[in-house]
Amino acid sequence: MDRRQESTRARRPRLPGGQESRPVPHGRPEQRSRQGRRGSVEDGDQHFGHGRAAGGSTVSRRTPAGPSIQPVYPNDSSRANGSIASFLHRNRILEGAARVFAKRGFRQVSVEELLEAGSVSRRTFYKYFRSKEDVLQALHAVSLQYLLERTREAMEAAPDLPGKLEAFVDTYLSFNRTDLELFRTLQAEALRPDTPLARERARVVETIAERLSDEVQAVHGRRPERWLMMGLLAGLTEVNVQLHAQGKVTPALCARARRAMLRILQAGLAPEGGPVPPLPLEPRRAVRSGA
Repeated sequence: MDRRQESTRARRPRLPGGQESRPVPHGRPEQRSRQGRRGSVEDGDQHFGHGRAAGGSTVSRRTPAGPSIQPVYPNDSSRANGSIASFLHRNRILEGAARVFAKRGFRQVSVEELLEAGSVSRRTFYKYFRSKEDVLQALHAVSLQYLLERTREAMEAAPDLPGKLEAFVDTYLSFNRTDLELFRTLQAEALRPDTPLARERARVVETIAERLSDEVQAVHGRRPERWLMMGLLAGLTEVNVQLHAQGKVTPALCARARRAMLRILQAGLAPEGGPVPPLPLEPRRAVRSGA
């Protein structure tokens, strides 16, 4: 054995028991490809290309520690988990959950019902969510983002401050016509204190308060007191809660709620001596003859 061989052998690490470690043979390209894939890709729907990054390279889909919630907001596919298939799978679960929660509420629904509603396997479900609570939180985040976008667009289209406030109220109430049962379920869960939904709702209320304050400042030159804004928005929320408590939400009840909300918001933000909507009064009750 020459000196070069002895030097190479001396540098090789020893395994327990004194046995020398051997270099792993390179093998053929297809062998290396199979070895690289083995154990690195989570089980999933491979026909959608899960586990592959752009260019065909293999990547791991193991979920990091911590919350799994990454809400997919409307028109924002960049928040999906890296592929069109992931975006579609996640949205399919959320769309199915929206239907089930609207029909049966949240507490009574099981994960099995969410699997059936989303037409996904249990394995696929747990790639994106840890529990039905995670699904509810993601769905709530999507709904709040949608509310923010809709109210912003409506207010931007209005010509003046009273029109912007009216547009905000009308957009807020429109969810009672289009997504009443889901809105009712999400609102009930978000009003529970010290929950992720309550914290997310508080953040969105702050955002809405800032937007309304910006509109007031643009007209009056100063921002309204923050406590006033939070009180006004709390009043709107309570009106909506009472509306839901009536059971069937009729157009007549929505009209009464709208008048109350406009009075609260516009009277609260009107300048000194400025016009305010008329005081909403209880509807006249029919009086029985001979009573």
